[in-house]
Amino acid sequence: VGIAGVQSPPIILPCLAPPERTGVPRIDWVIVGGESGPNARPMHPDWVRAIRNQSFEAGVPFFFKQWGEHLPGEGKVGDSSIQWQDGRREYWSDHMDIKFADCHMPSGKDRYVIANRIGKKTAGRTLDGRTHDEYPA
Repeated sequence: VGIAGVQSPPIILPCLAPPERTGVPRIDWVIVGGESGPNARPMHPDWVRAIRNQSFEAGVPFFFKQWGEHLPGEGKVGDSSIQWQDGRREYWSDHMDIKFADCHMPSGKDRYVIANRIGKKTAGRTLDGRTHDEYPA
């Protein structure tokens, strides 16, 4: 018995599953991750959340492989603190190694997302405070 899976690294655009259709084989596993390497582009955390949520709703195991080279951080407009996906919270500083104009990813009117290029090992694979290591049964 084989496993029908979807592996989608790298995600560089929002990705939503098509509506259910008859005749489409069931997906048994979803693996998601960001780009690595010298030309890697940042990945928006909302894109990963959308796929994770759809996987959970469909009862499909979800594996989050990596953020890639960029660690995303989120903040609220008017607040000087940034919540990084690795769990750290720090205050905006001119000394941060962030190319804000290059990595700003709009996220609605009241919050923003930025990405700090820190390397895939350091960026890790934590999404919203936990790792996602689900495998098919």
